[in-house]
Amino acid sequence: MLIYLKRNLLALTCMALVITACKKNSAEEPTPEPVPQKKGIQLATSTTFGAVLTDKDGKTLYFFASDVAGTPTCSGGCETTWPLYYSADASTDLNLNKADVGEVTRADGRKQSTYRGYPLYYYASDAAAGEIKGDGVGGIWFVAKPDYSLMIANAQLIGANGKSYTNAYVEGTGNTKYFTDAFGRTLYAFAPDKNGVNNYTKGTTQEGIWPVYQSEVLIAPSVIAKTDLGVITVAAIGKKQLTYKGWPLYYFASDAKRGIIKGLQYLERLPRVLFGHMCLPQPQLLRHLKIFGVRQVEWSAGVVAADLFYFYACNKACLIFSAASASSSVVGLSFSLLKFISLTLFMGIK
Repeated sequence: MLIYLKRNLLALTCMALVITACKKNSAEEPTPEPVPQKKGIQLATSTTFGAVLTDKDGKTLYFFASDVAGTPTCSGGCETTWPLYYSADASTDLNLNKADVGEVTRADGRKQSTYRGYPLYYYASDAAAGEIKGDGVGGIWFVAKPDYSLMIANAQLIGANGKSYTNAYVEGTGNTKYFTDAFGRTLYAFAPDKNGVNNYTKGTTQEGIWPVYQSEVLIAPSVIAKTDLGVITVAAIGKKQLTYKGWPLYYFASDAKRGIIKGLQYLERLPRVLFGHMCLPQPQLLRHLKIFGVRQVEWSAGVVAADLFYFYACNKACLIFSAASASSSVVGLSFSLLKFISLTLFMGIK
């Protein structure tokens, strides 16, 4: 009996030692940290598009070119294909600039998340996380990216006089595609500029009226070839300027906010359509204008038939000015301002 008790006591002691050892080993093992829960807009990487915006579950988000003014314009049946995205949660992605994230209240009272002022949408055909099937649809829907330097707008042109204009720069309604920066601010080109050469900016005076668009980032929606973008140095002011197909890009200082196109005012009274660049005496120039449908030209004071006139033209409008006086021949508009034309004229954006 004594031997039996001793054996059992020894067995119980061994069990106690094993249990104690197990407890020590468990205590020494680090407790795994909980996986952070993603909230709000996230950044993801696509092999095709690079950095893109997604929701917390990895579903791709999109920009709509018609929302350039920051107001959602996709509603009704459009929402069936492009459901709006909204999250009340702040983004947990530390690589995202929180200042670029916002929200807008739609006309029906619903809220919609925005990035750099652009309302965000899903594409209904993106069934799984990481799919990007909606980019480029209609030439006006683009995958949302945090690094665009150039954007395409698709909106009604409204002049400084409050009148609506078509893409032919005549009064009328209808959306026109044009370029903006990443925040929806309109960009312009200067007719006398050469390929990769800024002929306008001589110093701070010009920079105060038509500031150069500074950017060295060559990223644009997929419908624009990356090779069409470039960067030049404007020596007069020591700044870098983005170019499109060699054309230096500018802001108009009076365009105080996104979606505004006040620079259009310098085209409002121009004659219409001609194609080319000529230097002609007045009578010969008038004959060319009549061939292309221009019925009347109002000459500035002091202009005579013998003067030579440079005739800048493109597929949507034309500019006329005297080589002798360097003054506008079109109803007194300033020559230096008259030569600024919206990019829709020169780039052939349809």
